[in-house]
Amino acid sequence: MEEIKNTINFKSKNSFFKTTNNQQNYNIAKYLYENFQGEIIATSFFENPLGFLDVDLANNIKIKSNFKRIISKQSCPKYEQYANEFKLNFPDSKLLILKKENYCKIDGIFCENESGYVAFISLKGKTQNIGFLCNCEIAKNLV
Repeated sequence: MEEIKNTINFKSKNSFFKTTNNQQNYNIAKYLYENFQGEIIATSFFENPLGFLDVDLANNIKIKSNFKRIISKQSCPKYEQYANEFKLNFPDSKLLILKKENYCKIDGIFCENESGYVAFISLKGKTQNIGFLCNCEIAKNLV
């Protein structure tokens, strides 16, 4: 976990960390939401976010106005209901709903503050998802 914290807190510049399982992905997402100070954009394309709002790790963000979530109509067919619930949980945050899925489906958390950029992407696997955490110039190219 120390290598992950060093990457997120910019103690190691232009560093990256590859995850190999769902638990590592969960730990990174949780740590980012709880500790990153700055703008956070998160996507939700792999799973329907409706019904997860009460356990959404983004609930741990300290400054909710810095949060933006991107979903698609395909991943969340009841997107209007989700939008209403999202506004209740994140009244100062922004929600973007994509109509078409003509884009690369990458689930991730993309962050920026005065120190630079951090990006965490999750790639869907057959039994375990893997992930890629990076900062600085590497992350800037993903954001």
